[in-house]
Amino acid sequence: MEIRVERGEQAGVIRVSGDVDLYHSHRLKDALTELAGEASSGIVLDLGGATYIDSSGVGVLIYAKSLCGKNGIPLRIVNLSDPVRKVLELTKLMSYLPLSDSEAGEIRELDDQNGA
Repeated sequence: MEIRVERGEQAGVIRVSGDVDLYHSHRLKDALTELAGEASSGIVLDLGGATYIDSSGVGVLIYAKSLCGKNGIPLRIVNLSDPVRKVLELTKLMSYLPLSDSEAGEIRELDDQNGA
């Protein structure tokens, strides 16, 4: 799994590619935890390059929602790949997680909400 973290003026973006599985999901959790301390207007998690997600990866998505909620910053999960979308549909998490199809729109919205 490859993780790229982009720190903007307000919102931070995490881009994930590859397998989000038991062997790699801890790295995504660490990146989310670190960025949550820095991103004042929110986090955009781009899963467009994710080729696979297992239960540990789903756990990290739930952790991300909880972490951002506790820190008072918005989270947007964008660009779901087909494999990730199928797992989230099967687990009934599509309506629980903050999902969106438009990364650019979400970043703009987060920045606008926080006066950037």
